[in-house]
Parts: sequence; C-alpha cells; structure tokens
Amino acid sequence: MRYLKEYGSKHDYAVLRSTYTNEEKWALMIYTGPVGPIFRKHRDNAMKSGDRISVALMCDCVLWDIEIRKAADFQREVVVQQFSREYRLPLAELEKTLEEMGKFRASIRNQFPLVHSSNFMLLS
Repeated sequence: MRYLKEYGSKHDYAVLRSTYTNEEKWALMIYTGPVGPIFRKHRDNAMKSGDRISVALMCDCVLWDIEIRKAADFQREVVVQQFSREYRLPLAELEKTLEEMGKFRASIRNQFPLVHSSNFMLLS
C-alpha cells in the first residue's frame, strides 16, 4: 500500500510482479465500471478493520484480472502472499477463504470476480 500512496488515489491497487524487466516491479490497477466502487469499498473496509472477506474479495478480483489478461508476469502465490502480508491475514486463512469463494463461484457459474456479483454479499 505504501507504493500506491505515492501515485495518488486514482489507482485502486498496486500489485507486485513476479517477474519483471526494467523498473516495472509494480503494476498499478484501476477498476472501472461497477467493480471500481465496490472494490474500493472493500479496500477501505480491509484497511480499517482487516476484514477477512474484504481482503479475500479484493485478492480474488486481482487474481481474476490477471487471469483474464493472461498476464504471465504475475504468480498467484506471490499475489496471495502480498495480500496476506499487507493486511496481516494468516496465509492459510486467506487461502482457505479464496478456496471457498472459488467453490461458490463455480456453483453459480460466475465468470466475474465475486466482488462484481450481487451474490458476494452471501459470503459476508
């Protein structure tokens, strides 16, 4: 989050690249459309309270974004570890919550990150 603060509030998240060239160690994420305000709401909630569901929903959203873009410069494990570290959520707990979210998404055949779905409230 420190890196993100340097670039102002127009960015929603800064994700550490697993592999990079030059000085492109960080990727700055911006979410638009219906995902943006919901992502920011969960980011604010996670920053204030460390809420496990908010952290997992944000992580799920970033992982989904990386998958959709077929971005080879990110590894799932590194992204999950970053969220765990930044929000002081035990890695095993975050992984378990992400696994539960994955099962839930599969059960509703949702192709979008859960933060985008009205059904994400069922997890809160």
